[in-house]
Amino acid sequence: MVFEHLAAIFIDKFLGNYIEDIDSHQLKLHLWAGDIILENVHLKTNTLNDFNVPLEIITGYLEKLRIHIPWKHLYTHPTKIELDGFYLLVTPKTDVNYDVERKEKEEYESKMKQVQKVEEFRRERELFGSIIAFYYLFLFYLFYF
Repeated sequence: MVFEHLAAIFIDKFLGNYIEDIDSHQLKLHLWAGDIILENVHLKTNTLNDFNVPLEIITGYLEKLRIHIPWKHLYTHPTKIELDGFYLLVTPKTDVNYDVERKEKEEYESKMKQVQKVEEFRRERELFGSIIAFYYLFLFYLFYF
């Protein structure tokens, strides 16, 4: 029961922005098997606000969320997340706010990523060129001296 309470606090910390408060009765832990099961979870109505989606959640409900962590094979097997009984009732937002600053920031970040990729390519090309030059210089000294 102590593990369930601690796990509920841990899960609430990471998923607390999206789901209503969970308690240890909604949580089942099978640690050695690698299973964490949440049952009867309600979604918060403001979950979609951070994603700038023109939808509003009226109600959201998840019957079962299962997370399977393969403890013995963490690097070779995937961690699986299964949703069972996911119900979501949404409506279009009546007051859609277009955030100009946010859009400009996203465009700026996208352009900066492209600039970084070009700079990275240029540095790699220069490095490759200097490696080739070193190789030819090495061959020159090897055969002529």
